[in-house]
Amino acid sequence: MKGKVIKLDKAKNLVLFQIYGWVGLKEEQFFEIKKEKKIRSLSQNALYWLFCEFTGNELCMTRDEIHEGFKSLHLKKTEERNGKRFETFQSTADLDSFEFTQYLDKCNLTAIEYGVDTSSFWADYEKNYLPF
Repeated sequence: MKGKVIKLDKAKNLVLFQIYGWVGLKEEQFFEIKKEKKIRSLSQNALYWLFCEFTGNELCMTRDEIHEGFKSLHLKKTEERNGKRFETFQSTADLDSFEFTQYLDKCNLTAIEYGVDTSSFWADYEKNYLPF
C-alpha cells in the first residue's frame, strides 16, 4: 500500500496521509509505514553480475555459483517460526541503492579474501564505464 504524508502532529503522535488504493484497510488496524526506498539501479545490478562473472572466472566457478556464495555470506536472514530457526537469503532486488553499494563492497572484500585480485576489474570499470 502506498501513499503520501499530508500532515504531521508530533505532539499527538498523529499522521494524516493519503493512501493510493485501499486494500482491506479497517479502522484500528495496525500496519507498518516505511519510507519509500530508492531501489538498486539497473546499472548497479549489471555491474554486480559483471563482478560475479569476473570473480567466477578467477575461481573457476560460474557467476551463479559466485552469486549464491555471496548471498549466503552477506544476505542471510534467520527467522523463527513455531519455535524453529529458519534461514533464508534476502534478494538483491530488495536492496536499496545504498544497501546494494555496501553489499558489493562486501562481495569485493570476500573475493579478495579468496585470493582474487579485483584491481583490474575496477580499473577496467573506471576506464570504460564511469565516464558515461
